[in-house]
Amino acid sequence: MLVRIPPQEVGAPSQGRLVRHADDLVILCRTKRDADKAMLHLKHIFSRLELQMHPVKTKLANLWNGQEGFDFLGFQHRKAIKKNGISLLGSWPSKKAMKSMRAKVKELTGPRASLHLPLTTVIQDLNACIRGWGQYYGIGWVFRQFAALDWYITQRLTLFMNRKTRKRRGMRSRVFTRDFFAAHGLLRPWLLRLWRD
Repeated sequence: MLVRIPPQEVGAPSQGRLVRHADDLVILCRTKRDADKAMLHLKHIFSRLELQMHPVKTKLANLWNGQEGFDFLGFQHRKAIKKNGISLLGSWPSKKAMKSMRAKVKELTGPRASLHLPLTTVIQDLNACIRGWGQYYGIGWVFRQFAALDWYITQRLTLFMNRKTRKRRGMRSRVFTRDFFAAHGLLRPWLLRLWRD
């Protein structure tokens, strides 16, 4: 939900724009002065409600130079410059989101108790995660993150197959390529992007 902070709440109609989802929020301001005012006012509101701001998530970020960004709803938001020189706000999966997805892939391909499962069954479970993750995150500048995830999934499945066939790590690995797993139904994360970089 995107709403403008009422003037009576922030002290000035141009002080900021509030973006909120459930208990997460971001206030977008044009200047640091406005951002400082918005932060003070937000602290006052939280104090009245007897709430505390998250000590790590609560911060001021300068987006103008592209050196800083902020995480919101699983995305990293940061100023980005396209090839034609136009600047805009870029969005891609946050480091926390990438780590969480890698953990899920490892969970599905790691336990030795799953070695008895057919490869197609493991791939079906992976596809459910890839499809959901890709549909949520595939709306921004995500090619680099999706390519990294694609590589990680291939490595994890290669390790799974090497263990399943009782081969030492590295042996027969050239047989288990991306094309090999794709032929068994594996989805490719980067194919789920909705917006070309």
